[in-house]
Parts: sequence; C-alpha cells; structure tokens
Amino acid sequence: MKRIFARFGLQGRKSARISYTDTLKSVFHGGMPMNRTLNNSLHDPADELSKAILCHQSGQLKAAEKIYRKILEADPNHPGALHLLGVIAHQSDKNQEAADLISQAIRINPGDPNYYNNLGAALRNQGRLDEAITAYQKALQIKSDYAGAYNNIGNVFREQGRLDQAVAAYQNAIRLEPDFLKAYNNLGIALKEQGRTEEAISCYQQAVQIKPDNAQSYDKMGNILRDQGRTDEAAAAYEKALQIGPNPGIEVKKAMMIPAVNESGEQIEFVRKRLTEGLESLEKRNIRLEDPHHQVGTPNFYLAYHGLNDKEIQQKIADFYIRACPDLETPASNIKHQASNIKHQASNIKHQASNIKHQTSSIKHQTSNIQHQTSSIKHPASNSALFPSIFIIRPSRRLEN
Repeated sequence: MKRIFARFGLQGRKSARISYTDTLKSVFHGGMPMNRTLNNSLHDPADELSKAILCHQSGQLKAAEKIYRKILEADPNHPGALHLLGVIAHQSDKNQEAADLISQAIRINPGDPNYYNNLGAALRNQGRLDEAITAYQKALQIKSDYAGAYNNIGNVFREQGRLDQAVAAYQNAIRLEPDFLKAYNNLGIALKEQGRTEEAISCYQQAVQIKPDNAQSYDKMGNILRDQGRTDEAAAAYEKALQIGPNPGIEVKKAMMIPAVNESGEQIEFVRKRLTEGLESLEKRNIRLEDPHHQVGTPNFYLAYHGLNDKEIQQKIADFYIRACPDLETPASNIKHQASNIKHQASNIKHQASNIKHQTSSIKHQTSNIQHQTSSIKHPASNSALFPSIFIIRPSRRLEN
C-alpha cells in the first residue's frame, strides 16, 4: 500500500477516515461554490465531484481520474479537482506530478491545510524532506489542531534522525486525537530508537487497546521484547498477531527466537531442539518470504553463545531461507560470477602490463640506437679508423740504359 495522504479522507485504496461529508467540505472549502454551473457538459459540478470522490474512495482510480479531468476541462482552475488529481498521481507513484498539481491547487486556494499536508507527502516521497517539513508547518499554521499533519511531520523528523522533535510531534498528534492509532505506533518506533523501550512497549499496548485486532502493534511489541531477551513475552505477542491473521515473517521470528542468556545446559539443549523443530514445521508448511530482511530482520547470532558446533544447525537455517526466498541464492551466484570476471579482467590487465613493459623496452632500445647514430653524425673524426686513408701511387722513373 502506498504512503497515504493522511487525514484527507482517502486512505490509499481503503475507506476514508474522515467522513464523506467532511471530505466534500474539505474539497469545496474556499473553492468553487456548490451551486456553480461550469458549462453544458457539467450541469452539477458538485454532483460530478461527489461521484469522483466515491470512485476514489472505493479504489476506482481510473474512473475518478477521468471525472477529475472532465471537471478541469470545464474549469482548469478548480482547486478541488487539481488537488485530488494530485492525490491519484501520488497513489500511482508519480510524486513529482502530484506535487505540481497540488501546488497549482494551493496557488488558487492557499487557505486549505489539507493541500499542504498532501503536498508534504508527495515531497517526502521524493526525498525532499526539508520542503516536506515546510509544507506540514504551513498546514499547522492554518490549522493548529491538525493531528494528521503533526503525525506526518513527525515521520519526516524521524527520517532525518531528529528524534526529540519526532517524539514531540507524535505526542501532539495523540493529544489532539487520543485514538490516533498510527501516531501511537510511530511514537513507539521513535521511542525505541531513543532506547526508551519500556515507553515504546507502553505505546504499543495503548495501540492494541484502541484497536485489538491491530497485528502490527503486537508484532512491534514482540520485536522489542525479543531484543530484551524476554522471549516468553515476545512469543505471546507474536502469537496474538498470528491469531489476528497469518504472517510468514512473524511465524519465522517466533520459530527462530533464541534467548541471549540461558540458565543451564539443559535450557540450551531445549532451545536448539525447539529451533530445529520450528524449522522443520516451517518447511512442511512451505512458508515463503518476499523480503526476509524486512519481514524477519533478526540474525541467529545468539547461537554462538552456546559454545557448541553450530555448523549443522546454521546450514539448516541457510537452507530454509533459500527455500523460503529463492532470490537469496541469486546474489551469491552473481557474486561468484562477478568474482570470476574480475579475476579474468585482472589477468588481462597483467598481460597488457607485460606487453606495455616489453614495448617500453623496445622503445628504449630504439632510442639508444638513435642516440648513437646521432652522435656519429656530430663527431665523424672519432670514427676515422673506419675510413682508411687514400694513398696516391706515383709511377716510378724509367731506368736509362
């Protein structure tokens, strides 16, 4: 699911959090009057926009886009249609287009905080974090009790590593809207990153009280408990999440959980046996993972603390991951192939260097010969021995009788 434009009322392809009536009020706030007639092709623009929003909320993005564009053909400066067309662009991962459309809506109607909030989301998805913060701040200037904007700016602060500001933003969101589930989950993440693990666990506990079938909060709670070595509590949290719905990543985490500290050799033996049985159970059920790093995200490092030969069990773990996610084997094969190519290229470079050395030696020899010949031309006397003198033989006198 794409990152949503929180608090507008269109949550990706899901139903709106804001009511349908509030959504229409948001669209028309400061914009086109409800009773305005654009032209003969649109007898009731409010009715057309209502149809588009219903399509949008039900996930019929193409149908909604078609109506928004029809409205804009009749009135190119309709801020609501521009804004919502930008929302669809965002949901289609066209974030630059989304930012352009929403910015255009803001120029026409600069007084709607929803526009700035959703502009912030489009900018954040492009990595333009400072600009996103500016957009969220503008939304909060217009509407100081905008819980969604506080939550969203908190996400950007956290992404920038500004954890104190992120925590404060999430707390403001919760103060304004005590049942704001996403804000509790996000606050829990920020607190965990600050090392405030007990407070983070408390956030997730509050989240599951708000929404008992919230598997994500149980999962995150289990991760913290697991990292603290509280494996029994972690397993219980994971089990709660799995009761809500199947999740391969949580199943793997639960099966492969290893305590950092064991009380005895018997406990080590029990843990290793449980791990082996868990792997066998996962394989029998043909568990598949799309992204082990994201879905599981924890190594089996604590096996090293057992002081035993881990080769066999580590091989079983590796074999399981390769079967669960065959793509894991491809990079290793590619690396081997790349290493072979690099070795071959190195051999070629060595051969070329040898040729260059040989050519350099030949050039040096030729240069020496040229220098020697040049010296001979400049100093011919020194080579007189090579050219014998020419003697003139005079005829002898004829003797008289």
